[in-house]
Parts: sequence; structure tokens; C-alpha cells
Amino acid sequence: EAGYTAVQTSPVQQPKDYNPSWTDRNGQWWKLYQPLSFSIAKQSWLGTKSELTDLCKEAEKYDIKIICDVVLNHMANNDNEGRVVNPNIATYEAEIYNKRSTYFHPYYAFNDNEVKGVVRCAIGLPDLATENSYVQSRAISLLKECIDCGVDGFRFDAAKHIETPDDGEYKSNFWPNVINSATEYAESKGNDLYCYGEILN
Repeated sequence: EAGYTAVQTSPVQQPKDYNPSWTDRNGQWWKLYQPLSFSIAKQSWLGTKSELTDLCKEAEKYDIKIICDVVLNHMANNDNEGRVVNPNIATYEAEIYNKRSTYFHPYYAFNDNEVKGVVRCAIGLPDLATENSYVQSRAISLLKECIDCGVDGFRFDAAKHIETPDDGEYKSNFWPNVINSATEYAESKGNDLYCYGEILN
């Protein structure tokens, strides 16, 4: 009745340090932005995969779209600088954790005045090698899983820190590959996907 046409959720991936007994859920929001996985969480403060599906079905009754925030630029840290990858990632993404020297960039400090300092930097979190085809395939898998639940679109966290095809020596096909794959998958199910990214300057 207030005129809302869409609702955006926080990230649905497995969060860092999940503990179901913690009652201060508002104080844990930042852990949702330090994912351990590229799949919908088995246990999260936000609920389960089946509850996300139920949310999408209920929202559809009111012609309200569900947008999921997703974290594709980085994963959980085990320090404050993003130099150390959280070992709990191994439980959910063993390939990524076990080959972390391949799937994460070496530590490089954020610098807004150079391309490398924006798209190959640790923003306090281990920076994924988003140019890598396996990392891209895991990102696409997450988006497809959400689409299967009925999600209508995505907000890409830290989109500024993922390279584009125009980023010179640091360029990659991440965005065309990931967005086109998700869009085509949604279209095959009769849905139009809405996507946007976080760009902070």
C-alpha cells in the first residue's frame, strides 16, 4: 500500500562466524559481507534457502520483486587487513581455499588513484581473482541458485573493485560473462533480471 515495488535483502551467502544463539543480530550485519561460500547459506541469521523461496513466492503475490545483495569481489578474512583468508572457507569452497594462491590476488593496498589499487586491492578482505574462470563459474552458480528460488535481481557489493573489460592490463570479462550468464538463465525461465552495483568514491 505504501507503493514499494521491490525489497533488497542482505547477502544470502554463508556468513562469517554464524552463531544461531547470538541475539544481537543487528550487530552482526557486517559478517554477512564476509562470505564463506558461493552458495545460499545452510545456516544464516537471514534464514534458509527454502525460506528465501517462500519469500519470493509471497512477494510475487503482491507484485513485489526480490533483489539479493551478493558479494563476489572478496571472501571472509582472518585478519584486519585482508592478507589472510579465513580457514572456514574450506568447509564450503574447498577448491578455492586449497588453491588460494590461485584464486585470491596477492595483498595490495587500496588506492583510488590507480586502476590496480581499485581492482586488485584488499579492502580489508581477501581479494578474489575475479578474472579467473573458476571464480566466475562459482559466481554464476550462486546467481543461478538465487534465480531458481525466485529472486528477480541482484545488487553487487563492492562492484567498483571488480575489473571491467576497459581496465587496461587489469581488464577481464567478469562482468559480461557473469551478467550475461545470469540474464540468459533468468530469461530461459521467463524472467527479466534487474542488476546494479555498489560504486563508492
